[in-house]
Parts: sequence; structure tokens; C-alpha cells
Amino acid sequence: FGPSRVRESYLSVGASVDRVSIRDIRMSAALNFYEGLDYLKEIEAKQVSVLFTTLNVRGKGVVDVREYTQLVDGAQSTEISYGGATGNISGLSEIDVANVELLHGAASVMYGPYSTSGMILITSKTPWFYKGSSFQIKTGLNYKQGTETTPFQHVAYRYAKSFDKFAYKIVVSDKRATEWVSPKDSSYIKPSLEQDFSTYNLVNFHGDDIELNSEGITGCCSDPEIINFPIARTAYWTGDLKHDKVYNTKLNTSLRYKFNNDIELVYDVKGGWAEYTRTAISTLHNKDSGGWNQSLTVTGENWMTRLYIYTENENPFVNNKQYREYDLRELAIYLQEYSKPNDIWYQDYLAAYAGYYILDNDTIPFPYDVISGNHQEARNFADSHESIDTENTYYERLKPGTSDFKSQMNDFINQQIDDFSGQNKFTNIEFIYDFTESMKYFGLQAGGSYRKYFLGRQGSNPISNQEEIVNQFGEITPVEFALFLQTSKRFLDEKLKLKFALRYDSSTNFGDKISPSFTSVYKVNENQFIRSSFQHSALNPSAYWAYLNVPQTNFTAIGGSKDNLMRTGLDQLHTNLIQFVYDENRQLVLNEYGIPDTIHKFVPYPSPERVTSFELGYKALIDNNILIDLNYFYNHRENIRDDSNFGFNPAEYSDWGANGVFSPGMYYYVYSHSEDLKETIHGISISGAYNFENGAIINGSYDFIDDIGKLERDLSTQQGYVGISRPKNRYKLSLKHPNAINNNIGYSLTARYNEKYWFDSYIYHGIEEVDAHLNIDAQLSYVFSDYHLMLKSGVNNLLNVPYKTTVNAQEIGTTIYLTIEYDLLIK
Repeated sequence: FGPSRVRESYLSVGASVDRVSIRDIRMSAALNFYEGLDYLKEIEAKQVSVLFTTLNVRGKGVVDVREYTQLVDGAQSTEISYGGATGNISGLSEIDVANVELLHGAASVMYGPYSTSGMILITSKTPWFYKGSSFQIKTGLNYKQGTETTPFQHVAYRYAKSFDKFAYKIVVSDKRATEWVSPKDSSYIKPSLEQDFSTYNLVNFHGDDIELNSEGITGCCSDPEIINFPIARTAYWTGDLKHDKVYNTKLNTSLRYKFNNDIELVYDVKGGWAEYTRTAISTLHNKDSGGWNQSLTVTGENWMTRLYIYTENENPFVNNKQYREYDLRELAIYLQEYSKPNDIWYQDYLAAYAGYYILDNDTIPFPYDVISGNHQEARNFADSHESIDTENTYYERLKPGTSDFKSQMNDFINQQIDDFSGQNKFTNIEFIYDFTESMKYFGLQAGGSYRKYFLGRQGSNPISNQEEIVNQFGEITPVEFALFLQTSKRFLDEKLKLKFALRYDSSTNFGDKISPSFTSVYKVNENQFIRSSFQHSALNPSAYWAYLNVPQTNFTAIGGSKDNLMRTGLDQLHTNLIQFVYDENRQLVLNEYGIPDTIHKFVPYPSPERVTSFELGYKALIDNNILIDLNYFYNHRENIRDDSNFGFNPAEYSDWGANGVFSPGMYYYVYSHSEDLKETIHGISISGAYNFENGAIINGSYDFIDDIGKLERDLSTQQGYVGISRPKNRYKLSLKHPNAINNNIGYSLTARYNEKYWFDSYIYHGIEEVDAHLNIDAQLSYVFSDYHLMLKSGVNNLLNVPYKTTVNAQEIGTTIYLTIEYDLLIK
């Protein structure tokens, strides 16, 4: 169906498209079909967990991808708090995938304001055709040098049956594995683009990224000649802050009824829940979390209407109270603060190192048996229950594995449940009608959609739905609706196909917008086509972030929407955010009274990011054996998210407070967008495939992607510029044969290479270089035709060189697997 939502030829579609069939999935060397999508042109997979993978196409190389929509049987599953795709966590089990279509360009005019960089359409197997029982069993080992080799398993079962007018199916699957971990390492310093930034390792350790001696904490001896490097709290190892045993459970059922040959009613339930680690601005651990979709679809000969409800919730098959997700960094800080507050810890550290402290202007010798001038001795003392503050009681640093550590960790996690005030969900209604048969000279389709959110979950990202706020202002239920129209016409003896589409979107938070698109496809020769397309589209901000109300360790994050500022009583952050003035060396500029100079900044309400996209391509099938696909794309983004809105509320700010003390009040981060922030990304993709006479297939691709100019961000959060956080050049090559010997033995060999690149993980993880990597996957299969069985063994990362796809995730090792699959269609 492609970007136009009507059936088109794969060769003559007006955009860059790839399709993956059941046969492709069975031939793939990847451990599962979702990771195998990385074999295709333009796709870059970001694998941040042994279970969790997301895809990038033409946007920046982020993990929490918002502009790349994923639809499963037409319904969207999304991580509502940020709006990113849920990847393979809530998607289909591989045993129920009929085909996958990947659109490599903007598709938002026809599919909505969340697909400005592309989309993935996954279609499940219909019980009308794919009948009977089928199962799949996968088992194997995950290996990485320096860590324990761990097993994994995946089992899936599908049953479908059809009658004259009624059909149904049920699919269940379950994966179990051990999360990738890294060996313990006492070093938390890592390389950076600029040495004064990106200092801390928040991959293996958490809680050591706050430099106490640069936060203005005054102690007995904070002489820069004594303490001339960052001093921070003792970190906690990542493996001690979460469970390493992870899983992913999926359930998919479908009931179908045919009123006649044209009209069918379909009721689907799809759910996916997991325990896994993912990365965003920080590292998050999800426990028994996920969501489920209920959809009701009615299709006719030339029309379709669908109602579906997506709900984030806890795994219904485990005994848990609510959806759980927590931030490893915040957990580490919570455990540290339980033992000693930061200022007390640092005061003890300084006193132990110096051998004395000052009390009421008296110099007092350090009273404990600690060797002065030794930083490790000073750290050990600060981590103990002893303190020079004898008026209060403190605790020894909690040791992982102890009952006290587990108790405090559970208390922190349970706070996420205590803060819970309802589930996140949205209801979506859509329709489309094809008027083409009633039109005499051109094709015409029209449709629309309506979506209502209910933002209820708090926890790691609280929003402004605390009880007292809800009582005054009501629940948070933003609404979006849209109408779209598409028309097409052929000219020049049907060699030229032109298509025009127009979309109108309206949102209670983000206003109204018009999005047009235009495509042309010209038939140069038999099975040879030149295509071009233009689209002006919009990406809505996250509805959840528009309502942020998050107290952090050093500041409070506030969503900048008009409604949220009214709900929180912080309207002046929109009109009059107070910011300190810095000089070119990032030093505070002080006035004659020693008070920082300030500016007053207007912060606009969040509004949609605008994307203008162009594509020019050529596709050809030559002699039915050679497939060539070339394209160039250009994406220009405007009104990008602005992370420079840190400052103070004028209602709380005071130059001189009580007793002549400077009192700026709470430090705020205000989520918004800026018209001044723009970015242009362009790229080239060259791919080809050749079918040998013996049935073997070789295909390969070269992808180039880069920015034009650069997006500048506030120097207080970034030193230097890293680009688009993905490799500029990638090369992919595969050779496969489904039945190389006696129609029973098949093989597949795939190689992927990407050059090194800088990756920007924003505030906490910072910037780091990702090494170049050559990844080779291989598989060998044997089909028992008489028994409809396939036995497949394979290895991912054959060279056994650990690698990363982002800086803030664990290194990925080697996986060796064995698969047994039974299906009546295996012949």
C-alpha cells in the first residue's frame, strides 16, 4: 500500500519502499525479524537491550524515535510519555508476521503527524488463509568476552481456523534472556569531544555525574589547589540497580466475520509486555510494563473504518500492582541521599582529606583514624556512617546485595506506584473512502481521524495531574483530529502518474496546520521508473512533555504548553523566564553587588516541528533478475525542540532576600520549541539485487546520510558539535539461497559495516564516539518437507567483537541460536 494507502506496484510507487515477506524472514540470519530489518537499505537499528530495538531511517540517530511511526494491522503502539515507537516490545510475534512494508520517507500527509521520517507497516497473518497450528522454538547462548555466557529461549504458538463466514486465531509468544552487561570497572572517566564535557560513565555506573566541588558547596578547605579535579559521590554499578533477567511476552487474538464478499468485521487484541532496559535522556528500566491494543475494523470494497484503543499497563500475567518504570540515575541518587545528603558527604570528604575542619571559626583536627592527603581514604570515610556532623545520624553507603540495599531500592520503585494516578492511553478513530470507481478522469481518496489522549501515569516522568491540580482543572485529555484528501491522474499514455494530497490537522495543544504532498512517477521503459516527491509535514510535540511537572535533583522540569503553565501556576515562565548572563568563557557575569546579571526571555508555547522533504529516485527491474533502486533525499526541519530554556520564575526570584541573602528561587527547565533552531539532513541510497539461475540471491546497498550546516545548541549543555548521531556511510551485503542443496538446505550470510561517529546523548550521558564496526551474521537451514518442519542454526556477530549502537547502552556480544519451526506452509 505504501505512502498513498492504496495498492500500487512496488516498482512504480512514488517513494522509497522496501517489503519483507514470510520467505525473507525465514531466510534471514537475524535472531528475529525486527533486528533483521537492519539488513535493508537506509535502515539503522539502535539495539539498546538484548530485547529492545528501534529503527531510524532519515532522521537523527536517536533511540526514542518519534518521527518514525509503527503500525501493526493499522493500529499504532507508542510509548506515550515521549511518543516514541515501542519497537519490537509490543509488535507482532515473528510467527504471525505476514509481511512488512518500510517507507523511507515522510508519510504524514496520509498517516498522521508522527511519520515525518518514515514508517513501518506490519501486517499479521489472516486466519482465512494461514490456518492450523504452527509453533517456533528458539534457544541459544549470548556470549561476550569478560562476562558470563548466558542462555536465552523463545517459544511461540499460533492456531487459526476458518469457517464459511467466521474465522479466528490466537497467538502467544514468550522470550527469556539475560541482559547484556559490562564487566565492573572502577573508572568513570570517559573520552569526550571536548574535555570539559561528557566526563562520566552512565552506562556502567550511575550517581557519579554531579561534581560536588563545582556546585558551590562550601566546606573547610575547598582550595582549588587541594581539590583540582572533579569530586563526586561513589557510583553504583548498573547491574546492581536492576534485574538482568529479562523477558518479553506477547498475545495476539483476532475474530473475523464476513457479511458478504466485500464487507468484513475484524476485532483484534494485541498486547506486549516486558522487563528490559531502554535509554532516552537517561537510562530507564521497565519492569513488567507494556501495553495492549483493542481494535475494531470494518472494511468494504472501497472503504475502511477503524476504532482502536491503546493502553499502557502492567503485564496482566504477573502479580504486580501497576505499570513500573524507573530511572537508574535517580535510583542511585536516592540510595546515596539515604546514607548522607550531598553537602554532608562532601564536607566529610574534604575534612578527611585535609585532616582538619573549621567549626565556629575554630580549626579542629580531624578526630577519626584516616590518613590525610589520600583521596581514596577520604572517599571511604565519606561513604561510612561516621561524620564530622555529630548532631545527626547517617548511614554507611548501602552495599548492593544487602537487605538494606534491597529494601531501599524497593521503596524507591514502589514510589512510582504511589505516584500513579491512572493509565496512559488514547482512543483513535479513522476512516478512508476511495471514490475512484465513481470518478471518470482521476483517482480520489478521502479520510479523516480523531484521537483523544488520557494522560494519567506518573512515576519517572510526573505530569501536572496531582490530585489537587486535577480537582481544580480536571484530567489531562488533549484531542487531535484530521481530514485528508488525495487525488491522482495519469498522463502521456499513462506513462506519467501525478498524485497530490492535502491534510488538515488540529490539536487542542498545538493548533492547526496544513500539510501538502506531491509525487510524480514517470515510466522510462518497461519496468523502469523515475520518481520524485515533495512533502511539507508537521511533527507534533509529545503531549506528555507538554504537561511535564517533574522535580529533578537540581531543578524542576515543566512542560511549556499554555494549559500546563496554567495548571501549575507558572504562567510567567512563558513571558518572563529569568536567565543568568554568561561571558564567552561560560563564567557568570556579576554586577557591582556580586549578584549575577540577568536577561528576561520569552519562551514560546510548544508547537509542531515542521519538515520539508524532497526525494528523487530511480527503480528498475532488468531481465527479471536485476533490481536497482537509487534515491536522493533532502529533509529540512524547522522549529526544533529547544533545550536552552533553563532559568528562574520572576514570582520566586529575589536579588536580596531575608537577611540580605541572594535568593533566585527554584531553577526551572521549560520544554518548548524554537523557530531559530533548524536542521537539514540529506542522503543518498544505492541498492541492488541479482537473482542467479541456481536460485541464489545477492543484494547490497550503500547509504550516505549527513547534515548540511549544523544545529547549534546552547553551550551550557554542549561543547562542540557531533552531527546527526549516526554513521555517515554504511555498507550492507548479503548472499542467500533458500534451497541450495536438494531443495532442503538453505543458507544466508549478511555483512554490515558502519564507520565511527560521534553520538550525542544529551544532558546526562553526554557525547562519546562510537567505534566503526563490521558485523557478520550467518545461518544454515534444513527443511523436512514431509513434516513441514524447518531447523535453522545461526550466529549473529560472527567475528565476536563487542560493539555499540549508542554510547549509553551496553556493548552487544555474540549470539548463537538454534530454531525449530513448524508450519503447514513449510515445504
